[in-house]
Order: sequence, then structure tokens, then C-alpha cells
Amino acid sequence: MIKINKFIINVLYIFIFLLPVFIFAGAPRIISVTIDPANPSYPGFCNPVRITVTACVNKYTNSYIAIAFSKYSTRQTIATPGQVFVVSYNGVSVGTETINPGSEIGYLFSAANASAPNDCTDCGGDTSSRTVTQVYEVYFPDPRYFFNYSTPCDFYLHIGMKDSYLGINDWVGLTTCQSYTTSFTFDSAYLYYDPTYTDIVAPATVNVGQVFTVIASVTNIGGGTSFNTTIDPLSYFGLGSVSFVARSGPTYVTLTSGTSNTFTFVYRADTSGDVNFIGNAKGLDSTTGNTIQAQTSCTYINCGGCIATNFVNIQTPATLQASINAYPIPVPLGSPFTVVMSVTNTGQALARNVTPSALIKLGPGNCSLISGPSPASADIFGGAAAYFTWTYSATGVSSVGFNANSSGYDGNTGELITSNNATSNLVFIYVNTTTPTLTLTPTATQTRTPAPTYVTTVGPANYPFPIDCDYANGIRITSYNSQDLLNMYNYWKSLYVLTASPGKRVRYTEPINGVYNRTLSEGQAYGMLLAVYFNDQALFNDLWAFKVARSSGKTSQLMPWIIENNGTTIVDQNSAPEADFDFAFALLMAHYQWGSGGTYNYQ
Repeated sequence: MIKINKFIINVLYIFIFLLPVFIFAGAPRIISVTIDPANPSYPGFCNPVRITVTACVNKYTNSYIAIAFSKYSTRQTIATPGQVFVVSYNGVSVGTETINPGSEIGYLFSAANASAPNDCTDCGGDTSSRTVTQVYEVYFPDPRYFFNYSTPCDFYLHIGMKDSYLGINDWVGLTTCQSYTTSFTFDSAYLYYDPTYTDIVAPATVNVGQVFTVIASVTNIGGGTSFNTTIDPLSYFGLGSVSFVARSGPTYVTLTSGTSNTFTFVYRADTSGDVNFIGNAKGLDSTTGNTIQAQTSCTYINCGGCIATNFVNIQTPATLQASINAYPIPVPLGSPFTVVMSVTNTGQALARNVTPSALIKLGPGNCSLISGPSPASADIFGGAAAYFTWTYSATGVSSVGFNANSSGYDGNTGELITSNNATSNLVFIYVNTTTPTLTLTPTATQTRTPAPTYVTTVGPANYPFPIDCDYANGIRITSYNSQDLLNMYNYWKSLYVLTASPGKRVRYTEPINGVYNRTLSEGQAYGMLLAVYFNDQALFNDLWAFKVARSSGKTSQLMPWIIENNGTTIVDQNSAPEADFDFAFALLMAHYQWGSGGTYNYQ
């Protein structure tokens, strides 16, 4: 029994003796830590801090490290405000105070190396260890991490190491052998510069020519007092340009520890584009009399050449361009028709609350409003368009058109902006005397009016309008009479045919790259075909004269595809094949209609 007791005692003794070894085996021991500069308050937050750590680590296991700046003298639970990790599982110089509680925060300090010589003893007394030195270049966290929590004069640096990743409890519970803490105090004035844009309408956007303000805020986060604190006129860079107008408020102020002041600068926006301001705040330290300058506000990692403000986008003012179209062009009495106003913002600034004016009716016809406008108003971004729609009922025979404009407010200045007065095309309201039907007469029973004899001399038309020939095949429309067709032709001429030099041209009313009333070769050729059908030789010759005076650049026989709305400038010199075919067909038809002995030889 005695022997057994002695054995048990010996075992317990050995276990107790080796317990610290089992507990601390593989636990890295921090040998030394140096910080350069020793006081991170000089030369400034936006300069790197070099932290050199020398530790004794077990050569058979990996070792991990975490480094944090803190307002607390002891290590705090992960995600405690005011404790910011600069070396963690996330990496080096990836500052964060919001690591999720329980996540691993260790950064690899050294990998296992079994062949390394033994030259030190770790926290567990294990001599199978080696000495390793690592240097970490980090940036002091943005002072705003700390300034919101307490007096920003006293800071602490905490370092912890372990042979596995550091979890939430490991960071707080590390032994003194595995951790290191030092403190430093800002015992002099230190200026922190954080300018931001303000504008009573739109802080991020202003118009060319608009006067706006930039407000720069300077805070003394040091322990002393800053005398004669000021900010020089700001510098700017970017694609836009501005001019300095004035500054308002005090030029020099005294800032005691923890106090702030704002300085206001007034600028005028000169040219469009983004601009960004940087500046320099300075003062005199009350203790040393030395000049102190503020570092610009900066992102956590990229401190070199930090940008102090957000971008301001300088834009051209909102400008409204309106056009109105009504359709269908021929509308039976009692039927509805639609009027659409298109409003384009040709500026860059937002046009707010754009609203169309009431439509003013033009022409002898009558109509009554059914609904509209829809929508009642709209915001229009730069380069975009909005469409406002009305529905009318045709109540009186004859032509009717509309005139109106639109107005809104510039999104940057709030100034009233108004579009041009736009006039629509005419809508022809007619009495529909028959029920519109399409009648197909069987070929077997159809009779055909003989074509008139062709005449080769100049004189009356060989095929005067209306001819009303019956054809062996096809569909005959009975919903319109010849007078309806002639009315529509005359309306088409009044709306689309413009006087040019020489001759006349057919305008295209839809915008091409934002430009209205250009002439397309297809429209010119279609117009010549219509002139033949309606026995309008004068218009035919005018349209042909305009075409002959233009060359596509490919050949003098072809018309350019697009002519500018001045009737002269060639926009696109390429020809359009369908226009060329229609020109040729129109000339052939003109020869048979009027002969070729007049002004032009149509052959």
C-alpha cells in the first residue's frame, strides 16, 4: 500500500511539474517591440508606422500575431469601438474595428521550420524554439475611430501572439508572456483637416457659372492649444475648372484641445467636369511655438497624397427643347386623335418638375379634350427626354394644330427654365360619308378603263388626277374619295415641303442625332412620286432641281443620304439605294406623264 502511494505521489509530482509545459507548449514569447517613430503623432497620421516584433516561437508549429491601436489600456473584446486592428486575419494595414465577434483574427507570424536551430525558450519553457523578427508597416487609424469615444490624447498599442488563430476569447485572455502593451500621449496641438462640400441646392453638383461654397473643418486632436489656426485657399484638380471668389468668416482662430472650427470658401464654377479640393491647415503650437500643419483627411491605407473632399460635378445648365406631333393626320369627324409633346433636356443638370403648358389650338377645325396631359409633370435627366400625351375628339371639320411650351426648374440652381414654343403638324378632320371598307372585285367580272393615249409633246398631263383606273388585280379602297386624297396631298405639301435654293426639299420631322428638319434622299424621291401621281409638275421640277444641285461624293448622279436643315450642308454623303430606285422610277413616270420636252429631259 505504501509503494502504491509513493508511485501515485511521484506521478502527481511529475504531472504538476510538467503542467505549465503542456499548457504553454508552442506559445510564442514576445522578446521585444520597437516602434518607429516612437510617437506616432509625429510627423502625422498619414505617415506609416514601422512596428518591429521579435519573438521566440516553437519551430514545430506555426505562430500567429495580432496588433491593434486602442483608446483602452487593456485588450478589449473583439468589435469594441475604439479598438482598431491594423494586423489581423484580414491582413496588414487593413484597419477595422468591426471584426465579427468570434472570428479568427490571427495573422501568420512565422511558419513551422523543424530544421531551424534551437536558440531560445518559448512561454512554455520549450527549448525547441527559434528567434524570429518581423517588421510591419502600418498606418495609424483615422483619428475619427477614437475621437468619438474619448479625449483623443492617450493611445495604446496592443500586440498578442499564439500558436493558433486568435479567437474572441484568446485576444482578451493572453498571458503577459504572449502579449505586449505600450502607450503614447499627444502632448502638443495636432490639427486634423476634414473639408466637405456644401451647396444649398445640390452638394454634389453645380452649374457652370454658379457660385458655391466649400466648408473646411479643422479639429485640434492634440493635447495643447493651436494659435493662429487657419486654412490657406484650397487647391483643386479634375476635368472641370473653378475660380476663387472670396472667403467668409474668421481667417485665424485659436483651437484648444478637442475643439474645431470651420472655414468657408466661395468659388465660381467655370467649365464642366468633376473637381476635387485639397488644402493645408496650419497653426502655432502654444507650448513649443512651432508651426504645425494638418494632414489631409485620408482613407485608412492610402495616406500618401490623400484627397480631402468628395468630387463636385460641374454641369451645363438644364435646357429644354420641345416638339409636338399630332396623329393620325386625317381623322374622321367624331373620332379621337392623339397629341404628343416631346421635351428633351439638352443640358447636363437635372430638370425638375417639367410641366407642359396648356395646348393652344390652331386652325379652323374644332376638337375637345378627352384626357391629358399624361404624365402631368416629370423630372428629366441631362440628355434624356420625357413625353406628354393628350387625347382629343375631332368635333369640327377642317384642319387643327397645337402650340405650347414646357417649363421646369434647374436641379442645381432652382431657377425656372422654359422650352421653346413648339407648333404641331396639322390634323385634317373630315366627314366620313361612307363606311370604310375594302372591296375586292373578282378578276373574271372586272372591267378596265382603257389607258389614255400617250402624248410625247409638252402639254396637259397624259394621266390627269384623278384617273380612277380599274386594274385587273388588287384591292380597291372605297373609304376615301378623290377629294380626300387631294386634301391630304395638299396638307402633306404644307407640312413637309420647304423652299430651298435651288428648288424645294422635303423635310424629315423626327430628330436625327437631336437635329430636326433635315432632308433624307428617300423623302425627296417619295415626294417626286407623289407629284407625278397628283399631276404637280411644278413641285416635281423643284424637287428634282434640289436633288440635281447636290452630289453624294460617290457620283454626281446620286443624292447624298442626309442634308442638313440649312438645305446645303451634306451630313452623310453616302447614297440610299431605295431613294436612287425611286428617283429613277419617278423620272420614268414623269416622262410618260408630261413628256421630256420641257425644262428637264426626264429620260
